[in-house]
Amino acid sequence: MKKFFVFLLFISTTISVGISLYLYFPYIKNYKDTPTTNNIPTATIANTLSTESNTLSSNESSSNAFKIIHVPIINQFPELPSGCEIVATTMLLNWYGYKVDKLLLANSIKKSPLPTYRKGVLHGNDPNDSFIGDPYSKNSYGVYHKPIIDLINIYTNNEANNLTGVPFENILDTVKSNKPVIMWATIDMKAPSVTTTWQSSNGTISWIAPEHAYLLIGFDESNVIVNDPYDGTEKYIDKELFKSRWESLGSQAVSLK
Repeated sequence: MKKFFVFLLFISTTISVGISLYLYFPYIKNYKDTPTTNNIPTATIANTLSTESNTLSSNESSSNAFKIIHVPIINQFPELPSGCEIVATTMLLNWYGYKVDKLLLANSIKKSPLPTYRKGVLHGNDPNDSFIGDPYSKNSYGVYHKPIIDLINIYTNNEANNLTGVPFENILDTVKSNKPVIMWATIDMKAPSVTTTWQSSNGTISWIAPEHAYLLIGFDESNVIVNDPYDGTEKYIDKELFKSRWESLGSQAVSLK
């Protein structure tokens, strides 16, 4: 009977630890590990994730189509599993001829520890102020546009251009002027949801997952064309779906002047 009791205690402890870990790591950027909800309607992805080039092969454009060519494509893995924003920035700066790499930028960006509990309340810093966690770890959140602007300005003599909140059509006009744009959306256009909430000195932070950053390099009548750090490929994604996901992440966008 004593052995049976010990066995039950072991099983109970194991289950409790497992549940605790599950609840504490809902923010992993890998969409396969990130819980989502159905409270935000999803849209059908048309031509999404296609790496096939349509008819655009140069910087020539029509009124409804344009593509910037020869933009570097860089994979965030294996070194930076949660560093998509940093890798998108690396591609942008490399396009302009700045000799930086993803590890240099990962080491340069301002970082803050993961949120921790104090008296039963989760406290942490603001992703608008610093990278939350470690880009070298998959168990991290990420960063929003302001620290990326600061990072760009370190290496470009203050050439960052904050396009956050600018109308989507104006973003496309920026691309049409031969300027790639970093855009925040979700991994594989998954439906966004708030997975973690914590208190910061700037107020309540509601983390939307699976947060991801792309480099927008072109568009046609139906799609946007992006370089995706998640797998290091160029993709065509339904324009309206991408716009919706971008807006769900606060319409964040950064380019160079």
